[in-house]
Amino acid sequence: HRTPAAMAGCASLSFPATQRLGGGTGSLAESREGRAAASLLEARYGGIHEDEAATVRLELIAACIMRASPELPQGCRCQLLDTSARNAFSLPGRVYLTKALYEDLDDTDLLAAALAHELAHLAHEDSLKPQCASDGEALEREMSADIAAARILRSSGFDETAMRELILLVGSEQPDDWARRRVQRLEASAP
Repeated sequence: HRTPAAMAGCASLSFPATQRLGGGTGSLAESREGRAAASLLEARYGGIHEDEAATVRLELIAACIMRASPELPQGCRCQLLDTSARNAFSLPGRVYLTKALYEDLDDTDLLAAALAHELAHLAHEDSLKPQCASDGEALEREMSADIAAARILRSSGFDETAMRELILLVGSEQPDDWARRRVQRLEASAP
């Protein structure tokens, strides 16, 4: 039984590297594993929140980001989870924002930052890696996704400073001092 790692403002489900999900070599078993992981995540966070307008908005923003960044996985589905928790998650082929986080991000650039961050986790294949062994390792994955997301935002025409704003917005959802450390690393990596 695998559970999302509690990370700063987002989390990716982690799986052993030998267990490729919904992408890998494309086997039927891998596809079933990806669907099973998605089902577990969706069940844990209240199921899919059916809001066609919000889903279309997320998918349009994600498509713009993916078009401008060919290194990102293409064709990811975006969905809202029906929970009051503020978080985002990624699994191969899927990006989830919680309804509460979506409602807090009333700005297109902030939504783009959340999506770019999750797409960066997918590009780094974080959901295919073993679960983080320590908070320090989890923080490093988050900071790596932050830096990649800022670059992705810049290349796709969104405001890259939205990544900093997003980190601060979800600061209360993160372990102590993570928001400050993430922003500090993000600013140090800025061109």
